[in-house]
Amino acid sequence: MADRPTLSLDEALKSYISILKEGERREAQIEISRFIRWCGRDRPLSDLKPPEIGTYAEEFGGASTVDTKRLEPVRKFLRHLYKNG
Repeated sequence: MADRPTLSLDEALKSYISILKEGERREAQIEISRFIRWCGRDRPLSDLKPPEIGTYAEEFGGASTVDTKRLEPVRKFLRHLYKNG
């Protein structure tokens, strides 16, 4: 069985954004792009580790409801990637 090619985080974002409803795209793209810039845009998706995601959430999630809400598009993106392999 051949290995599936590994997407970069940027490629994964483009694929994910294309399936969102038009009204969700702008906010999702802004927040997920921020996360991807922090991780490294050309970084292979397979290199992303859970502790790094936690560090990002701690640094950018903040304590307020508004800050926490900003992480929701990133959570949905990561959940989508996990569910779709």
